[in-house]
Amino acid sequence: MHNPYDSPQQKMTHFQDNRRATFLLDEVFLECDALMAQLLGIDPAELCGRDLLSISPPLQADGSDSAADLAARIAAARAGLPQAFEWRLLRANQEAVDALLRLEPVCIESRDCLRGYLSDLGERKRIEHALRKVALGVSGATDRDIFQVIVRYLAETLGVDFAYVGELSCGPPERINTLAVYMDGEITGNTVYNLANTPCDNVVGKRFYFVPHDVQALYPGDNMLSQLNFESYAAYPLFGAGGDALGLIAVVHRKPLTDPELTESILKIFSVRAADELERRHADAARGRLEAQLRQTQKMEAIGHLTGGIAHDFNNILTGILGNIVMAREWQEEHGDERLRRYLERAQNSVQRARDLIQQMLTFSRGQHGEPRPLALSPLVGESLGLLKSTLPSSLEFTLESEQELPEVMADPVHIEQVLMNLCINARDAMQGSGRLDIALNSVDIAPDGVCASCRKSLRGRYVELAVSDSGPGISPEVAERMFEPFFSTKGVGKGSGMGLSTVHGIVHDGNGHILLDTKPGRGTTFRILLPPLATTPDRAAEQARREGTGGGGGRAPLQGKVLLVDDDADVRAFMEDRLSSWGLEVGVCASAVQALDYFMDTEPPFDLLVIDQTMPKMTGAEFAALVLERFPDLPVILYTGYSDDLTEAHVQSLGIRALVRKPVDDAALYRLLEANLAL
Repeated sequence: MHNPYDSPQQKMTHFQDNRRATFLLDEVFLECDALMAQLLGIDPAELCGRDLLSISPPLQADGSDSAADLAARIAAARAGLPQAFEWRLLRANQEAVDALLRLEPVCIESRDCLRGYLSDLGERKRIEHALRKVALGVSGATDRDIFQVIVRYLAETLGVDFAYVGELSCGPPERINTLAVYMDGEITGNTVYNLANTPCDNVVGKRFYFVPHDVQALYPGDNMLSQLNFESYAAYPLFGAGGDALGLIAVVHRKPLTDPELTESILKIFSVRAADELERRHADAARGRLEAQLRQTQKMEAIGHLTGGIAHDFNNILTGILGNIVMAREWQEEHGDERLRRYLERAQNSVQRARDLIQQMLTFSRGQHGEPRPLALSPLVGESLGLLKSTLPSSLEFTLESEQELPEVMADPVHIEQVLMNLCINARDAMQGSGRLDIALNSVDIAPDGVCASCRKSLRGRYVELAVSDSGPGISPEVAERMFEPFFSTKGVGKGSGMGLSTVHGIVHDGNGHILLDTKPGRGTTFRILLPPLATTPDRAAEQARREGTGGGGGRAPLQGKVLLVDDDADVRAFMEDRLSSWGLEVGVCASAVQALDYFMDTEPPFDLLVIDQTMPKMTGAEFAALVLERFPDLPVILYTGYSDDLTEAHVQSLGIRALVRKPVDDAALYRLLEANLAL
């Protein structure tokens, strides 16, 4: 057989492989390289002259006899059949080494012998062991304890003192919330720490990081490392399916870590399961928020409809009461009864307070939209706070801070004053009349994880913020869950209507805004009203002219004309008939729109003007007006309503109706409307 080698040295040089130990074997070892000697802990010179069986245990890992098995393997290799098999060897200290052994026939200087390769299976078996640990650990774990199982098996696999999974909490400052911690053989409590100045800052959202020793010296600002006397550190980042940073999985040890490749491989294996579970929890939480938002929306809509119905009936009652009080006061003024004047004035004040409560209910139910206009909050809030100070206890300390050059918002100034008043009154009551009340106006950017406290919608972007903070006892989660519902109150009987925050909810959301709540028991409360900023500044001259053009007035001279009054409520109908008659009008009365249609069968309308209630059985006021105006388009029609969610001034005017009046009817405003339309 051709011999390609000139000397034994050339033979071994050719055989050497830096990944595997190599040797030449006849009956005994002829040559072996330094890697094999290092693996077995035996001097190469001492190893030569010994046979393979002398460094093998009597029995192999599978229980087979080493002598018989080895003899068969060597015989087969000599016969020209290369052998590759797992084999257990013994180091000089009698410690077992599992290796992959390969024997091939070779002819050296006309001498038939075996060339051998030896690979340590320890690393491969450790990785296989880690995989078995992962499979065993996570397959039987429940959703609740999956992270605890992961850190326990991770620590056991790598043989470290400390292992944990941490979730990134966006700041500032950025923090890590641990989800499970395994230390010194047991699960311990979770913690929160700042990401800055820790080795984790090199991991989250980045890459695998390995510090084999002296980790305390590298990160002197990390107190945990020094307190627990840790020497080494390794961690792997957790990423979501979209590449977003979720957190990290890490191990820390009181001795040096020596194998970065193996450590990275095992951390990577565990990180996949940890990231999957963390992302699933994020998805579940997002789904839960959406479901809560839907439930809240449905609940608020249902309460809004109920509130609107109550408001309609209550406004009908108030219209009759307030109207009769007004007429009684006119009679009293003619007869000069001072005692009666006081009684009627008190009654009228009480009715007006009830009317204001109904207006709050209508605002909540989104039936009253006010008159939104481009509005600068700083001067309005400053003026409102000046008025509020006179009505709130002097024991309250006030501060007002406003950012310069705030964008304007689209809002009704009366509604903004109402929001501020309601929040300040709530703060006063929470502090029991003594404490600190801070009001701030700022332009803010809301992070994507912001959630409205009342409608539960997620929000993000730029807003103008009106923040009202108090130094009171804070709000419990149970109260925060319900506090925007109408009539919900924590105050005693007779000390609150329960409409304050529901009114705030209605006004803010009517303007496409939202509410954030910052509160902790014993640490006070901040309501943050967020309103969308306007992109441009309006024409100030045009705005001023528009404001100066509003209003009106006029005397109470007798009116002339024939008016048809249509209303299904007997009390309101009686009051309105008396009121219109007292102004000199000839009044016809109908209890339903269907009945009133009989008046309009002729070619000429029998009345100069119609005053029609909107909500009536069989036919609404708007439907009746449309039929009449189809025949007599120039006939003035005034529609009035206690509550109608779908009616706006613009809508009724598009039908040809001259005006929309809200109950309880403003006496002076109605007179001016009649005067203007009858004069046409």
